[in-house]
Amino acid sequence: MTIRRLISRILGPPAVLFLILVTCYVAYQLVTGTFDSMRMKSEASLAIESFHERFNRDDLSSACENAYPWREPPMDCMSQLKEVKLRFGKFKMLQTAKFQVVSEPRWVRIETISVFEKGELAERFLARPGLGVVNYKALAAGRGHR
Repeated sequence: MTIRRLISRILGPPAVLFLILVTCYVAYQLVTGTFDSMRMKSEASLAIESFHERFNRDDLSSACENAYPWREPPMDCMSQLKEVKLRFGKFKMLQTAKFQVVSEPRWVRIETISVFEKGELAERFLARPGLGVVNYKALAAGRGHR
């Protein structure tokens, strides 16, 4: 005896329809969640690219304003970027990027190993859809040449 017939005998047709509805809903959530996650990662990648472009143009104030859009850019952001620029030089490329997508509240945490003119630096970004990079942290694990 199949499971459907067993459920139908025990609970009747409304239970079968309910199970079908639940199955369809779960499948829909999985598919839309996957596409939403991919879109959020793509948007976060573009935001990081823009952040590094501003960094290379010595537009550190703009990068920090973007990183903290809801308030005055903190001096911590500017001092971090000045120190990174002094120690590592210009940004060249991302060597690795690890994404963590969170649905509620919607944000993406990205940990990168970034290649600069004078070495590599681990960086951490927090990106929000529609806002771009909302937080930046240069991590101490970078390897630079002095």
